[in-house]
Amino acid sequence: MGELHLLVRTARRRYAIRRDDVFGIHALPADATSDPALLPIDLGTLFDPGDRSEQVRQHGLFVPLRRKQVVFLVAQIDLVEQPPPLILLPPLLQAQLAQPWTLGVMMFDDEPVIQLDLRAIARSVLADNR
Repeated sequence: MGELHLLVRTARRRYAIRRDDVFGIHALPADATSDPALLPIDLGTLFDPGDRSEQVRQHGLFVPLRRKQVVFLVAQIDLVEQPPPLILLPPLLQAQLAQPWTLGVMMFDDEPVIQLDLRAIARSVLADNR
């Protein structure tokens, strides 16, 4: 069996995530992120301020770092046991990205879905929130 992936949905988009990047996955009510050891981040609004979920209950992708756990909030999560092949970004395009958070693209239902490096995103977000 190959590497497991998660297909996560925000209010407007889908992203692929390596399952190994996530320590835990939990459904969360809107007020569950008041723990000071957690840093909640809405994955949709991280990339697009208009990609905000109106759902009261969201799912949290927990990525532990030194003293905090970054919790990425998403609307829906599906496990993908046999993901399509990853298409790496060409070096020219990769060099133009502001952050090295994109690993490549996978095709799901004939649509390109960006595969994110969730650990790299968590490190950057934590550094920005110190």
